[in-house]
Formats: sequence, C-alpha cells, structure tokens
Amino acid sequence: MSEVRFLTRVLPDGWVSLTEHVPQWTGRDVVVTVEPAFPRRSNDQNRWYRGVIVPAVAGELSKGRDLPLSNDQAHHVLKAAFLGVEQTALGPAPRRSRTLTTAEFADYCERIRAHAASEWGLNIPSPNEPEPVGGWAQ
Repeated sequence: MSEVRFLTRVLPDGWVSLTEHVPQWTGRDVVVTVEPAFPRRSNDQNRWYRGVIVPAVAGELSKGRDLPLSNDQAHHVLKAAFLGVEQTALGPAPRRSRTLTTAEFADYCERIRAHAASEWGLNIPSPNEPEPVGGWAQ
C-alpha cells in the first residue's frame, strides 16, 4: 500500500470523511495521521527563487573558480547557510526548503537578498519588479 496525502476539512462534528479519497481501501485497516495544513511556498515564489536568486548566487560564488557552481549546488549552499543544517547518520545535511510556508520562504529569500547586497554588492531584483520577457527562469 502506498502513502496518499491530501487536504481535507474536519467536519463540524469533528469527523473527517476519507471514502471519497481512498475508496480502494474501504474495509481495510489504514493508519491516518492528522496535521494542520499550512500554506506552502507558491509556484511564483519558487519560479523567482530558481530563476533569479539561485542563478545570481551561483554566478557570484563561481567567481574565481575554475569550475563554476551549478544552480543545484548554489541552492544547497543557500539552504545550509540560511536555513541551517540537521544532523544525519552520515553528517550534517541542509534543511529542506520545500516545507517552508509562503511567509517563511519569503523571509528566507529576503535574508539571501540582504546578504548578497551587503556582502557582495549584488542587487537581486525583488519579486515585485516587472518580470522579464520570457519569465524569470529562461
């Protein structure tokens, strides 16, 4: 049996209806975990982060290097620097950015922009600036 995640609303009487979502499991034992929903980062935020912030930082971190950092490498550096790390059995690993709320992700991006401006003199455009023709991620 594979895991299924979905958003549903608790009914006024405290019940949650699952039958419309997983009818193939009717009559079977299942484990249900309930957690509060929170707004995850938006697609627009992600496009701006991946299309503007990460490439700008990758370019800055690549200066003076024989082999430039990829966008994925820059993303991992940013996560470790601005979200911190968690300890794993194999050592420290950057925290995940995927689970951030829209507000947390906006704060994360703003901290990166502020660092880039103060430490490198790099002006990373805000998401409120007009999107270039062809979009952020080109």
